[in-house]
Amino acid sequence: MSLQEEIKKLEVSTGNIAIFWLGNAGFVLKSAQGEIIYIDPYLSNCAERLYGFQRIYPSLITEDEVEADYVLISHEHGDHLDVDSIPSIMEQEEIKLIAPQPCIDKCCNLGVNKDKLLQVEEGSEVELNSCKVRVVFADHGDLAPQAVGYMLDFAGTKVYYTGDTAYTPDKMELAFGMEPEVLIAPINGKFNNLNPLEAALVTRDCKVEVVIPSHFWMFAEHNGNPGEFVEYVDYIAPEAESELITLGDYYLYSGNEENR
Repeated sequence: MSLQEEIKKLEVSTGNIAIFWLGNAGFVLKSAQGEIIYIDPYLSNCAERLYGFQRIYPSLITEDEVEADYVLISHEHGDHLDVDSIPSIMEQEEIKLIAPQPCIDKCCNLGVNKDKLLQVEEGSEVELNSCKVRVVFADHGDLAPQAVGYMLDFAGTKVYYTGDTAYTPDKMELAFGMEPEVLIAPINGKFNNLNPLEAALVTRDCKVEVVIPSHFWMFAEHNGNPGEFVEYVDYIAPEAESELITLGDYYLYSGNEENR
């Protein structure tokens, strides 16, 4: 069974959220209503052409296999906005892409139908079928000044996808105060991103139940040590559970307290 077939066939119970890891900073969230949300899927090898970064492991899903209701993009860098995959992905009839302005401009230049694009910025709120998306602050510096993070609220269960960001707690307070249950944060410590210690500090600041590290081991240049991250979380935020998702596998978060 292909990864996309597994995503499509997986039945998610009420109150639960399935979180698949695609590698790098790419994830797929599936709700109990069956809604499928891709976030920053990097499926090609376009970063090698654009930046000289060769992907270390192959994608487990191709752009032609993707079936999604929504695609959320945090910023315009090629390992987040995959310019070689997006045109094919966006050929689906009902799909929508949500992203900040530089990403929307690139998608338009790639020939994506404008009716399928929704431009957002920090402070925007978007209602999807099964969740509300709040667009929150991210500090990716001059590399991508309009980069954002996403807070996805599934009927009270919130998943905080920080996007690529440095540790700037004074500007991230609003997101911290939303009290997410699940955190997805980069740990590579390169290109103005959180390192393992800083990601553990965000885990503590958010007071989350579960933290999932991302953005490591796709490129040799990006570094990232998940073992070190887990050690920091155990010390700094011991109440949080670190979840290292195997490539192509998923973590099932249960919003029902008795099932945890």
